[in-house]
Amino acid sequence: MQKKWIGARVVTLGCRLNHHESEVMKEIANEIGIGDVVIINTCCVTSEAERQSRQMIRKAKKENPSSVIIVTGCAAELNYDKFCAMPEVDLVIRNREKADKKIFTSKIKEIKEAGCSCGHEQGKERDRDAKDRTRFFLKIQDGCDNNCSYCIVPSVRGRSRSVPICDIIECSRSLARNGALEIVLTGVDITSYRDTESLGAGGLCDVVKSIVKEVPAIQRIRISSIDPAGVDDELSRVICQEEKIMPHLHLSLQSGDNVVLRRMLRRHSRELVLDLCEKIRSMRPGFAFGADVITGFPTEDEDMFRNTVELIEMCRINSLHVFPFSPRPGTLAAGMNQVSPKIAKERAANLRSVGENLMKEYMQSQIDSIAKVLIEDGRLGYCEHFVKVETNSQVKRNTIVDVKISGFRDNCMIGNVV
Repeated sequence: MQKKWIGARVVTLGCRLNHHESEVMKEIANEIGIGDVVIINTCCVTSEAERQSRQMIRKAKKENPSSVIIVTGCAAELNYDKFCAMPEVDLVIRNREKADKKIFTSKIKEIKEAGCSCGHEQGKERDRDAKDRTRFFLKIQDGCDNNCSYCIVPSVRGRSRSVPICDIIECSRSLARNGALEIVLTGVDITSYRDTESLGAGGLCDVVKSIVKEVPAIQRIRISSIDPAGVDDELSRVICQEEKIMPHLHLSLQSGDNVVLRRMLRRHSRELVLDLCEKIRSMRPGFAFGADVITGFPTEDEDMFRNTVELIEMCRINSLHVFPFSPRPGTLAAGMNQVSPKIAKERAANLRSVGENLMKEYMQSQIDSIAKVLIEDGRLGYCEHFVKVETNSQVKRNTIVDVKISGFRDNCMIGNVV
């Protein structure tokens, strides 16, 4: 009987791009049979995220004392030497190396030769096969050229670069063969996508159109966090006219006050965001929005914070990821007049409460409607607007079913399969 390696376990912190890269690393690790390994894919978007990354490394080693601990991701890129020095860490792999099979193989060989335990056991399967997942992250772009005043990401991800459309199509076909019904197009700044290898340097619209045309088995396409300033008229039309694109966008909003946005060096204004939401809803009624928001950015006062709350309520943004500002050394914002961390946390809590109320209003509005739900686990799945739905009966995993919404609790709608 052929021996089977223990599948690598991957712990992911941070953005959807990290989640995509984690899946790639896990597939590589299991293919080359690296054994009993835990890979921690770190995040450095805030100081708190980096602290959580270190905490997760210590926890992983405590819970898996015999495992090899491999660390990668943005926090490890930013503070490479510090992560190398952690006693729990056996290997640190840089961002540019983590999806490279040859580099992965050579580095694993090095730690094996150094005496680390990367053994294998018979009869143990890989962590999870691709066929066990329902939502697949597809990286189409990496890096960023915008240099927002609070953001360290360009320093650890580099300048914007795009995956050729031909490679995206090939990957989409592979995902479809593994049973994928829904994919999420992800990157650091996907509106900057430009396929320089294609005639006319195709953009994000061309990516979507190509997947729809070339990979009909993909039934649902989601667009991950997006810069409002990058959504032009053409992209708006594609989002609204192409039925396979789910009616939900997550905006990289950060603030609803124009003064704060200028100090953040963002490219959009509150007026642009309001116009964008109204324009898209006029073409595709019922469209839903989520947003990333930072509270307590340097110099933000109560009036500026209220402007953010007001914009979110006007745009009916019902899914919020709220972060109290955390200064990153090396960014412009770190040298600005700081808001008290206590105030930043209080504003974050207030804003989350606003988001919860908007979500309740949305779910109330959906009662008696029919939602198309992609089942992820028995009775649970997500509808087109990316709201969790619990059904009245067990449904086969990775199946899209019609559910009549009858109520809700917490942040989950409840309904009957019809």
